[in-house]
Amino acid sequence: MTGVKEIPGKEAGVTLIETLVVVAIVAVMSAIVLPSFGSILEKMRLRNAAEALYSDLNYARSVALKTKQNIFLTVSPGTEGTWCWGIDTTTCDCTTAGSCQFEDGDVTTEFVKSGADFPGSSLPDAQVNFNTIGGSKAIVFEPRRGTTEWPANSGTFFGGDNVTAVFVSSSGNYSKGVQVSLLGRVSLTSDHYATD
Repeated sequence: MTGVKEIPGKEAGVTLIETLVVVAIVAVMSAIVLPSFGSILEKMRLRNAAEALYSDLNYARSVALKTKQNIFLTVSPGTEGTWCWGIDTTTCDCTTAGSCQFEDGDVTTEFVKSGADFPGSSLPDAQVNFNTIGGSKAIVFEPRRGTTEWPANSGTFFGGDNVTAVFVSSSGNYSKGVQVSLLGRVSLTSDHYATD
């Protein structure tokens, strides 16, 4: 090119100062974004656990209607990774292999879900107000209409018109619940966040 004069010793490129400024900007942006990503991940894990219980309660209800027998969904509350639930024709111990199974025609199905499958979520005993049947917390779906049954001689449905199970995040900042009405209808509750 004519008219352009090159300066000796001056090379094109990025200076150390410019590189440090870009690194500092990226670090500040990461510090802002990563904590909110952690809370989003925590809420998603909690929702996954609640949706799994929601789905399995509906499944238990459909099995009761299909097999024409009472079906129990028994919950063993616990802290992160230690809780579980299982489906059987009686209450079962989901912590014991082979305890939760039912017959569907000629097929025996073992059905257990574990808290280990849902990291970051707890199902505290105080947050599960399912009926206590034989020392276990359970919901019974009856085969005629798929409605829930009261425990024998209790006279009332524990917790009023609905029973609930509420999952709590490992930080304790978030919770998500599942409730079952007397009619056997299963629904997710609103998200709950701890207030500071």
